[in-house]
Amino acid sequence: MLIYNAKQLLTLAGGPQRGRHLGDLGLIPEGAVLIRDGLVQAVGPMDDLLERFPREERFNAAGKVVMPGFVDPHTHLIFMGNRALEFEMRLEGKSYQEIMAAGVNLKVIAVPGHSPGGIALWSEADGVVFTGDALFAGSVGRSDLPGGDPEQLIENIREQLFTMPPETVVYPGHGPETTIRQELETNPFFS
Repeated sequence: MLIYNAKQLLTLAGGPQRGRHLGDLGLIPEGAVLIRDGLVQAVGPMDDLLERFPREERFNAAGKVVMPGFVDPHTHLIFMGNRALEFEMRLEGKSYQEIMAAGVNLKVIAVPGHSPGGIALWSEADGVVFTGDALFAGSVGRSDLPGGDPEQLIENIREQLFTMPPETVVYPGHGPETTIRQELETNPFFS
């Protein structure tokens, strides 16, 4: 997939950044990015990549900012609200522990099965869990991709998620919200 027509392409070139270097975003104006098999293969000026890869499937970014690799490309919305303050704190060089102490209170729960590193984020105080691709309303995530394990996924949902209070609201990576109680009672993967 060749994503082109990015107003700005943020490459974050040079690897992990710390302190005063956090603001060095490696911007490429009017950029493009080539992604194959979920991996970034090439970045650069749009005209250059369009010429070098004429047969690739294309996606028009419509003049938006594109940030490949800025976060895991398979991440979903896991936080309701504005994360600008957290982003600013990271740009200032704050650690994730410092950001957490400032008010972000999510517990990371290992839920491998959809993928080896699958997680859920639980706010016990708020009674919500963000399950990504582990648990959906009336279903579970895929486990047929490389590294997936259907038995492990079901086991981890039972042991890690279904042990949460039944009224816990579940925000999956796709589809409508649900509750732990609803999934315990009606999800066909657990009947």
